[in-house]
Amino acid sequence: MSLQYYVLDSETNGLKCGFHELTEICCIRVQDRMQLARNIIAKYPERSSLQALQITGKTMADLQYGHPQHQVVMDFNKFFESDGLTPDHRCIIAHNALFDRKFLHNLWSQNNIRFPAALWVDTIPIVRTIFKNEGMVKPKTNLTDTCNNLGIKKVAGTHNAVSDARNLYFVWEKVKERVDHLEYIKPYPHLLSSDTTTDQSEEIDHE
Repeated sequence: MSLQYYVLDSETNGLKCGFHELTEICCIRVQDRMQLARNIIAKYPERSSLQALQITGKTMADLQYGHPQHQVVMDFNKFFESDGLTPDHRCIIAHNALFDRKFLHNLWSQNNIRFPAALWVDTIPIVRTIFKNEGMVKPKTNLTDTCNNLGIKKVAGTHNAVSDARNLYFVWEKVKERVDHLEYIKPYPHLLSSDTTTDQSEEIDHE
């Protein structure tokens, strides 16, 4: 059975998973470019990092508009499950995947539901390999600079889940044939608290 790839971007109101919250998620199914995006109502807006709000262009009032967290989880599960596959046959493509994965797994755990994709690709190591092969010295690998270095005409907007997911889709289309991307697929199945092991040894390196 072949894999189904999904490009995903999320935004948060801070960097501390378990304290700060997801404020936006956008996911694009690569095969047919179907997209699902949601703004998420924050339960604890008062915990927001002012720096994070400035980066994402949100106000405290903005955090009260969107969909309830549980509804977002159900909407995305329905979106993923419409492909008829199992989590082991879904692969999430993200730029700095660890950051997104920690927050997504945390939100899904709060709702006692497993995140419906078990495979992940982080595009940062891929573009670092490509840039190194091209002789670039310590290139910046944030999404904006990555698009610029790859000659991608960006969708307007930054630190917005919809525009970032669309730009990352273009990055993926540009790089997936230039390296053996299968080497970069890593299994990170979502484990609930009832499971015997977790992936808590991972550390967030947010660019």
